[in-house]
Amino acid sequence: MLCYLKLVGTDGLSKGAEFFVKQGDSALMGRSRDCSISLGKLARYNELDEEKDSVALTKFRTVDGKHIQIHFKNPNHVSLEDISENGSFIDGNKLKGNVILTNLKDTPSTLLLGLEERFRLELLVEAEEEAMGKKVVPSTVDEDGRPRTDEVVIEDLEKEV
Repeated sequence: MLCYLKLVGTDGLSKGAEFFVKQGDSALMGRSRDCSISLGKLARYNELDEEKDSVALTKFRTVDGKHIQIHFKNPNHVSLEDISENGSFIDGNKLKGNVILTNLKDTPSTLLLGLEERFRLELLVEAEEEAMGKKVVPSTVDEDGRPRTDEVVIEDLEKEV
């Protein structure tokens, strides 16, 4: 059974965005376009006007270029390592060094990067998605030809026929 760590943006410019890390993989998350989970590529960020949206931009810039390292070893071992200057919080507690999350299946966690970029972390089990009529389809490369760690969830088209 294949598992994914699902990060759902709940606040800030990331609100509504979804990112996935496959079991056994690691991901670097931050504003930098070089990160495997790049908040700098978010459409909402790229649509901002420097003058009109200065407050939103200032808050967003509290997310470092390379902010947090995520290692998804297995469903009972998700490691978060804060590598930022501006800090990260998990469930309201400041992340110091490396933290291991052990029970995301039953208890999702909340990750805050900088001042406002908040994400719900939860487990997604492929068999559960298939039972709900969805299929998890990995994307292989981004627009620059680099491997991607995010995934795309699409509806199972056969059910609609």
